[in-house]
Amino acid sequence: ARAAASAPATLGAETEWALRFDLAVPTQAPNEDTADATGDDATACVRLRVRFITEEGYEPPQGVVEVVEDEAGCIDTSERMRWSLSEDPNDRKDSLWIWGLFEQPLYPFLLLELTTTGNVALSTGQMLAAGTTLYSQLPHAYGSKSGTVLGEGGVNVRRVTRYQADLAGLSTADVAEDVPVGTCTAVRTDS
Repeated sequence: ARAAASAPATLGAETEWALRFDLAVPTQAPNEDTADATGDDATACVRLRVRFITEEGYEPPQGVVEVVEDEAGCIDTSERMRWSLSEDPNDRKDSLWIWGLFEQPLYPFLLLELTTTGNVALSTGQMLAAGTTLYSQLPHAYGSKSGTVLGEGGVNVRRVTRYQADLAGLSTADVAEDVPVGTCTAVRTDS
């Protein structure tokens, strides 16, 4: 294990990562008088050991998430879980496609999607609904000695609202909104 720790970390089968999801779901919506939600938050901590398996031939680099350990059984491993390196998905004005030409990609974010089994118990006794997809955006960097470095980023769920698109009620439009529910921290397990 010590020899493995001295090798640079990768987004591949050679490196295991510990993911810690600290989830906090507001139990009440914010009111107009306060900026924060009122009442206690429902919280949960999900810990996983994973490998990021790179699929060759894609730019930006991307692949599947292989769950090595999920003690609580919170993640649906029958679903194909994805990761992708990316520029800031909220600010795509300047494309960073040229970064893919370097030997090691310099994309600043790793985007991650995992689906729950519905067994995520929150501190209030509530459960995170079965099939909830957690979307996380982790900072990504590369060092010549350390290899891939991941950090802490936000976790969102997507809330889809259906609206009537015309007065006659003949057509509808679905609008997706990202709702923050916590943070995710990624750390190399053998460092």
